[in-house]
Amino acid sequence: LTKHAEKDSKIVTVTAAMPSGTGVNIFQNKFPKSCPDCWPKLTQHWGGEMINKEQAKILVVDDIEANRFTLERRLKRDGYANVFLADCGKAALSSVESTEFDLVLLDLMMPDMSGLEVLKILKSDPHFRKIPVVMVTASDEVETAAECILSGADDFITKPFNATLLKARVGACLEKKRLQDSEDLYLSRVESDKQRSQEVLKTVL
Repeated sequence: LTKHAEKDSKIVTVTAAMPSGTGVNIFQNKFPKSCPDCWPKLTQHWGGEMINKEQAKILVVDDIEANRFTLERRLKRDGYANVFLADCGKAALSSVESTEFDLVLLDLMMPDMSGLEVLKILKSDPHFRKIPVVMVTASDEVETAAECILSGADDFITKPFNATLLKARVGACLEKKRLQDSEDLYLSRVESDKQRSQEVLKTVL
């Protein structure tokens, strides 16, 4: 994670570059210079630790029990305490509706509903589209994995699992989610402040 801040007469621009398995993701936010406390706090936040591993909720979706438990074991070994399991696409969608996840590890080939189908449903729903999804594929499914990336998947990992790549890609996706959540929270506050200002103006005028 790198950070860079530039000041001009009106705004402050904060940029973060995050590496991922598919390249480098660039995140940028603009903040009013009139709020001097906003941007240094945000750059400090971006430069800190990744999303809290003990709080992050990860859903593992795979129809093969051995694969589910392998991923669960490795994630917990890396410090992720809240790992949920689903054995099919329908169960995954049901879990997403009842629990707010920070990341989904989604197997591509499943009998009842393919991972690609589940992915498209998630990314077409405004309530779930911002959840990072990492596709889990066999080594000979690269072309289909590319289709998943085009359909909104954030990354993919291949079986058999490489522990180092798994750790890196899970961490990068969770950091992307944290940055997105920070941006959404800031925009929500700006909109709320704007509405309050408009109400005050109405009472004055």
